[in-house]
Amino acid sequence: MTRLSLPTSRHCEGCPGAEGEGPHHPTLELTTSCPYKCPHCYARYAENVGVVVKPGLYGEPQGCLTVSQYGEPTVLGRELIDVLEMVRETGLFDRIDLQTRGYRPDLAPKLSEICDLVMVSIDVTDPDVHRRLHGVGPERTLRFAVNTDRPVIRSLYLPGINDDLPQGLADTEIEPAEVFVQPLIPFGKAVENLKRIGLRDHYNVVGSLLNWAEKFEEFGFDVRFPACWVDSLERLKERMEEELGFVDLRNVRYSPDPGTPAPERRFTPLRELLDELVR
Repeated sequence: MTRLSLPTSRHCEGCPGAEGEGPHHPTLELTTSCPYKCPHCYARYAENVGVVVKPGLYGEPQGCLTVSQYGEPTVLGRELIDVLEMVRETGLFDRIDLQTRGYRPDLAPKLSEICDLVMVSIDVTDPDVHRRLHGVGPERTLRFAVNTDRPVIRSLYLPGINDDLPQGLADTEIEPAEVFVQPLIPFGKAVENLKRIGLRDHYNVVGSLLNWAEKFEEFGFDVRFPACWVDSLERLKERMEEELGFVDLRNVRYSPDPGTPAPERRFTPLRELLDELVR
């Protein structure tokens, strides 16, 4: 794993945002409810600054559909399955990719059948650290991942908090299709709040993230990265070569502008979308 010979996640396939050419995959938002209290959650940040995310489709009804980016969809129970089955039957989307922290492990087998890709967010496996980070224990999330057929494990790099995640994940019964390593996007006071839990200052150093990712590889995991992150590094690499004559990406701090937490895209209300789907 050297410089930009970095494999990108299956979730990024077909995403216009992967090369900075447009917005990311359209998203289906069903609820903003979530039992987890993650200090780095941009959905919570959006709520805190008064952004209202209504149920519905954000973006054009084509390509890959992400479900969802705001809230924990599995709290809906059977309703989530019913909606996704309806969406699947229309054939509007090439793929349905689910993002979840796996609050309802009992839903995992059925969701594995409906969705093309199930991404389970796991940042820590240690019960005590998980409670400090997310407000609840990891049991539901880990069981959901075990019950999922070849899940993609999404993991944020949080040095000082989850340095031992590669070992922790290897000690579980989870059999992931990939480990999707992601950098922290510092919405609001995320960094400040995470430092109270133990986050170290090198959370945004590219080389530190890559070293952590290599630990997953040592346990035999297929490690992948966000395509938009890799593209940003590629652009930076080109600038360094042109302006400095050398490239040293491993010591670069990746500090993106988090932008707005509001989903500023074409919006189709959920009821209107469902009415169209059943026609």
